[in-house]
Amino acid sequence: MTKRFRTVRLGKNQKEFLRTYCPEDRMFTSEEEMIKIANVLKLIGKDYLQLSRLRNAVVQFYSEKEVFCIPAMQSVTAVIDVYKLRAGGPV
Repeated sequence: MTKRFRTVRLGKNQKEFLRTYCPEDRMFTSEEEMIKIANVLKLIGKDYLQLSRLRNAVVQFYSEKEVFCIPAMQSVTAVIDVYKLRAGGPV
């Protein structure tokens, strides 16, 4: 039996951002990019559980064949992980 992870529904603007986002530098997310990602995904003020579900939704979105982009997924999930740590939970 496969375990299904809980996710949130991504908005149209969020999907468009994820579809077109390309990190400026591989393996590094600048402060400006972190702020942009946090604003588009509305990370500020979310609790650990909400952030975890959002992260699952982002991974699921990037796992689709037409939008698969490892550097972008790594950058976005890293920013979500920072906010998860700030919310007091483990990554």
